[in-house]
Amino acid sequence: MGGFKASSTTVVSLNADDLEVDSGTLSVDATNNRIGIGLTTPKTELTVEGTITLKEAANASSDTAAYGQLWVKSDAPCNLYFTDDTGQDVAITSDGSLASSGGSLSGLGSTDNVILRANGTGGQTAQGSGISVDDSDNTSGMGTLGCGAITSTGALKIGSAAGSGVDAFLYTAGTAAHVGIQWDADGNTEGTLIGGADDHGVDFKFFGETSGRYIQWDMSGDELVLAAASKISFHDAAGGENIVASSNGHLEINSGTTLDMTAPTVDVNASTAVTIDTPGVTITDTTATSATEGGFLRLAADDGAAMADDHRLGVIEFAGAEDANSTITVGAKIEAICDAGWSATENGTALVMSTTDGNASQSEVLRLDSDKLATLAGDLTVSGADVIIGGDSDGTDRTVVFGHSTLKTIMGIDDSADAFVINTDAAFDGTLASNSFSIDASHNAIIAGNLTLGGKLTGPLELEQASDGGGTALLIDNDDTDQIAINVEAANIDANVVNITADTLTTSTGISLSADALTTGKGIDVSCSSNSLNGGSMISATYSGTSTNNQAVLKLHNDHASATGTSMINMDQDSTGPLIHATYGAFGSAIQLKVAEQEVTLTTDSTTHDVSSFFPAGSVPISVAGRVTVALTNNAFVTKIGTDGDDDMFAASSFGDGQIESAGATFVFFPNNSGTTVFPSADTLRITTNANPTGGGKIRVTLYYWQITAPTS
Repeated sequence: MGGFKASSTTVVSLNADDLEVDSGTLSVDATNNRIGIGLTTPKTELTVEGTITLKEAANASSDTAAYGQLWVKSDAPCNLYFTDDTGQDVAITSDGSLASSGGSLSGLGSTDNVILRANGTGGQTAQGSGISVDDSDNTSGMGTLGCGAITSTGALKIGSAAGSGVDAFLYTAGTAAHVGIQWDADGNTEGTLIGGADDHGVDFKFFGETSGRYIQWDMSGDELVLAAASKISFHDAAGGENIVASSNGHLEINSGTTLDMTAPTVDVNASTAVTIDTPGVTITDTTATSATEGGFLRLAADDGAAMADDHRLGVIEFAGAEDANSTITVGAKIEAICDAGWSATENGTALVMSTTDGNASQSEVLRLDSDKLATLAGDLTVSGADVIIGGDSDGTDRTVVFGHSTLKTIMGIDDSADAFVINTDAAFDGTLASNSFSIDASHNAIIAGNLTLGGKLTGPLELEQASDGGGTALLIDNDDTDQIAINVEAANIDANVVNITADTLTTSTGISLSADALTTGKGIDVSCSSNSLNGGSMISATYSGTSTNNQAVLKLHNDHASATGTSMINMDQDSTGPLIHATYGAFGSAIQLKVAEQEVTLTTDSTTHDVSSFFPAGSVPISVAGRVTVALTNNAFVTKIGTDGDDDMFAASSFGDGQIESAGATFVFFPNNSGTTVFPSADTLRITTNANPTGGGKIRVTLYYWQITAPTS
């Protein structure tokens, strides 16, 4: 307890086990484990003789298992509460009175003399009425029940059993005439649930599990509402047969497999359009077939007045999506257009077909008018084998006319001339030679003007000019600067592609080519990419005469002394083959001019740098030249060029920069007169430097040499 405070209160006695303060103000009964306030002999664990004052609190303390709490809530006025060990608060008082029970009646057991008792056996029931509550909290025997909220853990029944029901009312809080909801127990024999009264309705509203989805009978609008995308489903709840408004203004009728509408007439009224999303539409006429029966589709226009000229009777459009956003564009259409104003005696109509090109640009392609004339706006392509105009027994002209402002042309059969004629005078001329082009019955072709060909003439074809022709026998005048004037495509194997025989030619030229404007082009270009060229020649000039006169098989002439930069022969050799291969006489003796190249990586720990077999067997060296590609280090530079047996075989003729060490430096060495000038067998190239290039270096070396071939026979 922490001790006693000295005051006027006298402690009467203090025993070892019991405690008594102020003659019974507070006493402890240690024997029975009891505490008393206001008396010295407590009757229970806590006995208070007098009034207990409880300080108000907003809530009970935390729950403790197996313990309840009695406390005063801090409201106005302070009401008394009991809280069990599960945290349930039970109001004991309410505004100066006992609190009413909000739950079921319970705990009555079989004790007599209580307010309500189950199956009373002499005890007092509810004020002597027939109402009874059994031990399972079931209530029976009530007549009309007027109450506030009803909470029940069991079934709420009106009537004692099925077949003995009575009427029930849920009254509206509004106008009495609207009644509310009524269960008419014997309405329509088996009972009827009624909402409101005739001419005085009430609303019904049932919500679904999704927000905003519900069904409502709206009495003010006299309509049944399925809010948002709520559905009316048929056959089963999960099936595909339903009616739903998928969005505002969009109503869908869905069927899992078949939507069947049966009626003598189905009337669909759409102010804008009717869209059918399906791969196909079938119209079936089940009437017995005849010349006048069969399924039909009619497009009609009727505004109450006769159709006028150029007005449209109907149209069939073919359209599709032009992007992923379902932007629909018309690609083609068929229209029926009035050819004249309609009346009881005139119904002329043209059928017009149009297609789309470019960015949704529609244009008329074909028009079939009421006079049986077909007008094509574009070209006509016939994929069939024949186009037949007229009959075989007809003896009249057969024509195709090409309209034009200045060159109207007719093509066809001129019956009077018995010929096929093309004439640009818009009519057939009686004389075949006066027509632009004619083919008579004897297969003779007559051309009135010049002949210009853009295609092929299939040979053999011979062009012959008489000795008195007076002009060029064949003149090809090509003014197209980027096109070939003469192009020969030949499949020849053992015959000449072009053969020119001019055996009487004396002082003139067999072929003369003038190309005064030539810059980077080629006067004559002969190219071959075949891997089969074996012993053949790209260009061959052969002289078979026996004359001993001074003459040349091939002569090149630079006809101007000022053209000092002009080479008589310029050869680019990309392979290791010879630049020149000349065979002389009948014994096969030959000489070749060749070049051998190699890039040499210098050794870093020596002044000599060898390349084995650099000099080919049988080669006669002309010179050795080179270029430094990677600079030599350690101040090393090339001093000698030779072989491993004669390192000074070649003498330097020129150096690019005085010393051969820097990248880009060049050199040319020629054989010493005292050195070997012919290599009977392959030999090693040796490059000598004045010092070891410790950091390395590279030199590209080229050997220019003659290769001699002894007589082969």
